[in-house]
Amino acid sequence: MGSTINIESFTRFGTPKRDLSIADEILFKRSEILINMASDSAKGIIHGSGMKCSDFTGVPCSGEITVQLMDIPNELRWSCNVCGTEGVIKNWRKSPAYINSVRQKLREKKQEATTLRLSPEGYSRMKKLAADKADLMDILSSAAEQDGLYIIPISEFDIMRLIEVIAIRIEMRDKDRPELSALRDEIITSFARNSLI
Repeated sequence: MGSTINIESFTRFGTPKRDLSIADEILFKRSEILINMASDSAKGIIHGSGMKCSDFTGVPCSGEITVQLMDIPNELRWSCNVCGTEGVIKNWRKSPAYINSVRQKLREKKQEATTLRLSPEGYSRMKKLAADKADLMDILSSAAEQDGLYIIPISEFDIMRLIEVIAIRIEMRDKDRPELSALRDEIITSFARNSLI
């Protein structure tokens, strides 16, 4: 059994924590590099990452890190093919560097943003839920009012992030579940309508 690294231990609200020790900062950066190198590979298959064991572990070794990406559970399992060192990076999809690389790839493909249409109540509630996520707030703040609705240009990736924010709050709050579920359904319905156009 090797080491376990949880990306959420190094981040707060999707960004790196400011008070990381130097050792934690190095470990976090190395983990993000490995995640980015492995993120395009097929899930569930063990393959070479292209990263030297010594670059990842900091221990002299001529081996290469092999990786296996899993969605459920959200883990990146790694091992060295020479020294046998191994470990797990949990919540690899929550790595800020990975999220930024996904955004960059979307920009490079020049995927057009879809349009999200929210009621005033839904828009207000979504802004409150996303208040601690600066990038989502920037997107929501770009909304324009039209025919009593808030029209928001947004990527499919960021729509999924909005739904994830709502899902987390649904798990945490008993009394607000009906309103949160209604907001989630409003976003899904708006997205589905756009997909059919």
